[in-house]
Amino acid sequence: ASEEEAESIEEAVRIAQSNFSETLVFLESATTSARDSPFKQPKRVSQALLAMHEVCLEWRKSRKEKVTIGLLEERFAAKGFAYKPRESMTSKGKWAGEYEAMYRQRKVPIEQHLALGKGGPDTCLRIHFYADDEEEKYVIAHVGRHKTNTSA
Repeated sequence: ASEEEAESIEEAVRIAQSNFSETLVFLESATTSARDSPFKQPKRVSQALLAMHEVCLEWRKSRKEKVTIGLLEERFAAKGFAYKPRESMTSKGKWAGEYEAMYRQRKVPIEQHLALGKGGPDTCLRIHFYADDEEEKYVIAHVGRHKTNTSA
């Protein structure tokens, strides 16, 4: 990975897109949501995307060697990030469309996410993704504002 320092959330996504293309796939919606994000910590987003790249490599290795990497919550926590495997049933029920993305001509679930910060849009960011078992890549669909939920 290069030493480029992102000046914006969108730039953090673009840098990760070029540096981690073997593990991370960015949908257009990831770039759009990053462009619209008022989150104030592009360096933190770059660190989160690096963590996703590293965890994806661990996941691939574990599949190849047929050993578990353990809980993703623990893998990401070890790198300083909060991983959430799903949204609440209420959020999913009321706003189901927000937790799906089109990937390879089909809808895929993007409930799992990394949670960066809390509060308003400038101090809270979410990275929603889908784990593509076939390609062994993380498909990133959203890098931006907290999606609609019961507490948003």
